Parts: sequence; structure tokens; C-alpha cells
Amino acid sequence: MNNQPAHNVVAADACKGVLCAKCDHLNPPGSTACEYCRAALFEACRNCGRPVRRTAYRCESCSQRTRPRAVRHSQLWRRVFSGSRRITLWQVAALVVAVYGSYRLIMILVQ
Repeated sequence: MNNQPAHNVVAADACKGVLCAKCDHLNPPGSTACEYCRAALFEACRNCGRPVRRTAYRCESCSQRTRPRAVRHSQLWRRVFSGSRRITLWQVAALVVAVYGSYRLIMILVQ
């Protein structure tokens, strides 16, 4: 178990360098742009405005998420279910067709 405070862990990572989110190049500490692809290594936090590494999932100072959750999945879910929890007839039909297609594919692969 790691008993170090979070700010010490962040400081230890900063000593190794800054990883580029675009090309995965490890840049020296203190860099603001990638040496290899020239992409920005930091972005401003949407909540507090402090610079955050682009590879970080949360801001080190305010713990705000840096990226939204899976947007494509939630948009697809909203389109399919259109805000209600009931399943419509076309959704049942699509499910039956998908299950039958999967069954036929498995039977073809098994034989």
C-alpha cells in the first residue's frame, strides 16, 4: 500500500518527465509542448483554470474530470430508448434479429 500523499506522487511523476497524449513521447520536466510532435502537453482545467497534463484523468488541484465519460455510448442509448424505460416493438424485433444472426453465425463456425 502506498502511504505517500497524492501531491508527492504527482511531484515524483513530474521529475520523470511529461508524457505526450498524442504521440506518447516522454518529454523532459518543465516542457510545455512535445519535442517530437509539437502538441500541447497541458490544458486548462475547466473548473479551476490551472494547467493539467493532457494525459491526466482528473485535475490535481480540484479533482475535476478532464474528459467527459463515454459520450458516444450515452448518445446511442438516448437514441435507442428515447428517454423512456419501455422497450418498443422495433427494439424487440431488432434484438430478435441480432440474437438469431448470432446463433446462425455460431452454428456456421461450429460446423
